[in-house]
Amino acid sequence: MIYEFQANDGEIIEISRSMSKAPDVGTPVTRNGKVYKRVISRGVGSGIAYDFDSYPKISKSLPQFAEGADFVRDSGSNYGCPIIESRRQENDLCKRYQFTRDYDSRDLD
Repeated sequence: MIYEFQANDGEIIEISRSMSKAPDVGTPVTRNGKVYKRVISRGVGSGIAYDFDSYPKISKSLPQFAEGADFVRDSGSNYGCPIIESRRQENDLCKRYQFTRDYDSRDLD
């Protein structure tokens, strides 16, 4: 599983751990002299392009610099991640990169 950790300045890093060794929310870790605390992860590492429920959003699942979307230009863990602006764009990107997902209540809209 991938777990998110956030520093006081808002920077987020991801750390892979087995579920049996998952740190509690709020547990601090130090990377390169900077302290990050575990936060509740939302959709990270799910293997689908639907990472969050509102727009714009950053996809951690689509390829970096994916054609058809703008991307995060700031250095950091999100550099190159596609920025999805709408559900229509999200659907188009999923089709382009052959992503599928399980049933979602939004499918009925």
